[in-house]
Amino acid sequence: KMQKARLIRAVSMAAILGALAACGGGDTAADGPLYTSRVYSDGQIRSHTDLAYSTRANEGGQFTDDATKTQESTAPALTLRLDIHVPPGANASSRRPLLLWIHGGGFVAGSKSVLKPVAFTYARAGYVVAMPNYRLTPALAADARLYEHAMRQAAEDTMNAVRWLRVHAAEYGIDPDRIALIGYSAGGAAALTQAIAADELDTAVSDHPGVSSRVSGVISTGATWVNTAWNSDAVLRYDASEAPVMLMHADPLYPVTLATWNDNVLPSKSRVDASGNRCDAVAQPAGTHTEDISLGGPFSSSIDPFLRQVLHLP
Repeated sequence: KMQKARLIRAVSMAAILGALAACGGGDTAADGPLYTSRVYSDGQIRSHTDLAYSTRANEGGQFTDDATKTQESTAPALTLRLDIHVPPGANASSRRPLLLWIHGGGFVAGSKSVLKPVAFTYARAGYVVAMPNYRLTPALAADARLYEHAMRQAAEDTMNAVRWLRVHAAEYGIDPDRIALIGYSAGGAAALTQAIAADELDTAVSDHPGVSSRVSGVISTGATWVNTAWNSDAVLRYDASEAPVMLMHADPLYPVTLATWNDNVLPSKSRVDASGNRCDAVAQPAGTHTEDISLGGPFSSSIDPFLRQVLHLP
């Protein structure tokens, strides 16, 4: 129980994202190739915020964003919203790849807005980027048995965000065949679940029957499939047709969740590799949880080639 309680603690990213925000301002664009360096200024990015993509019943005390917790916690239903940031040149006749960013917070807290500074580094390089909110369950902090239920709901919401974006792809210049998920902490757990269970998670309800939530690739920092919170092997099945994954995690240990490189990361990777699919395990410094994965950041030498291959970038 102690391990489970540790696993669901909300993890702050304020230091990393605050630093990115501090260095990401300004409207000066630099020339460079698409998807590898800053091409557009902040002022050139078209932003669409708080777009409703789904509605779900409130099971009691749930909410979707730290900023709206007070009013949402007692509402009978929750409206799930997302933000989209569209670079110049992305339109119905010139589609761009989409990166969908999933925030962390232990499924008990969080907000899509916290990821804007790091996601915007990719919008400036030519990607369409989007950040959804999803259902948060504060009761999880006192009852670790709710972890799997909350994770399933977050994965379902993320799947429906992908479906909504596919339905509206022309409107926002999205290439529906080139979508990747990037998840932090709890958001990484939701993204990893979607990587191998898109359209197949038995409890998930689709808002758009016939529209797939499968994606081209997934990057996760601070999460694994094999963990102490639930028996993922009883739910998830690995096969070669699912999304390739980049699994980023502390080596040898992240002390809050007690997840280790040898006991959690490598077994997670082995399940994917054995299926014939691809899982790139990327070591983070010991003791770290989530990392700076901004474009041009310290992990770009791993992230850029992965995205280039799975999204078939020029």
